[in-house]
Amino acid sequence: MKLIGSKENFLTGSSIFSDRSQVSSLSSRKTSSVPEHLNTITNFDYSLLNIASTPTMRVNDFRLCLFFFHYIVNDEKKTKIDNIYSLTDKDVTIRTIGQDGAVYVLNPDDEELECYKMPFKSLHNKLSKANIHIPIDELEPTIQKLHDLGYLTITKICSANAQEDGPTPIETNCVLIKVNYFVSLTPQNKHWKISPT
Repeated sequence: MKLIGSKENFLTGSSIFSDRSQVSSLSSRKTSSVPEHLNTITNFDYSLLNIASTPTMRVNDFRLCLFFFHYIVNDEKKTKIDNIYSLTDKDVTIRTIGQDGAVYVLNPDDEELECYKMPFKSLHNKLSKANIHIPIDELEPTIQKLHDLGYLTITKICSANAQEDGPTPIETNCVLIKVNYFVSLTPQNKHWKISPT
């Protein structure tokens, strides 16, 4: 049996073009806010303005979103922020998935097979080290909301995302999180539908 996340039974990641349910319901734009040319050179960075103007953001949504976008805005190339994270308070190595201490995920946007080494770092602990305190039970819904709003792209590390599902479904408390850098290229702040208060 091929383990999920191995080279032969890799996981398929979510596309940056995947459905963004909250953006559709909150925006007056008729089309996706993803620019046609993602590599467009621009001197403008709209990420912070877009995040600050999002009408449905709560405090923890802001905290988590700004934590990830800090690395984009400050161009900290030494830090690889796109990674698989444990949503527990422990770094984890899962012996029942992957191959040679790593999990392989196909990036559907460029058809590249990406390798993520274990152990997967605890996102909760990483945030705590940055003095950002979000309860563990709020991490997953907050990440999902930021995915739905288009700020992050998430892929759950589970058998449902593998090429071949085994006889027993596998769920983990781990998720691949990627920052959607295109958010910095397009101003969204004037397109939110804001109901009068």
